Amino acid sequence: MTKPTTSKPAATVHNLPVQTRAAELVPTTYNEADNTIDVVWTTGSRVKRYDWYNDTPYEEELVVDAASVDMSRFEAGTVQVLEGHQTYGGIAAILGVATRASIENGQGLATLRLSNRPEIAGLISDIKAGIIRSISFGYAVKKYEIVRAIDRTDGVNMPLYRAVSWQPYEISFVTVPADANASTR
Repeated sequence: MTKPTTSKPAATVHNLPVQTRAAELVPTTYNEADNTIDVVWTTGSRVKRYDWYNDTPYEEELVVDAASVDMSRFEAGTVQVLEGHQTYGGIAAILGVATRASIENGQGLATLRLSNRPEIAGLISDIKAGIIRSISFGYAVKKYEIVRAIDRTDGVNMPLYRAVSWQPYEISFVTVPADANASTR
């Protein structure tokens, strides 16, 4: 009698729209002369999401390493700092720009230069005081590795979508961050 062989199915890939994640800024790193502040914009923590294409909840994990994260928008100087992901808010929603960014020890780090516009002086004051701390970021996933719920060994009964190729688009100041493990440096 031959024993049936079991093989894992090939990974399924889905292309989804831009996603957002949370992080916190580091108020103690505020530099008055440059009007900059350092942030940890991701730790890649797992976040519960919903796949509208397949009508199912899933857990998403961002793989945070140099091979997985496309940093070209940071390198080009085009990652804007926004208020609450207002990508359609026009240029008035822009609060600053990321001037440098890196991936180190499983974290995304960045220095944000904030605007000197008088209409956002109160916001900048709250950032300097550490009152406004939570940030998030928008990103697009180019490739997921999907682990089916039945194949998970960690006791979670939903698929795990591991983003193994993704690109950050913007960083936002928000009220409630999604990534509970993203924190100040």
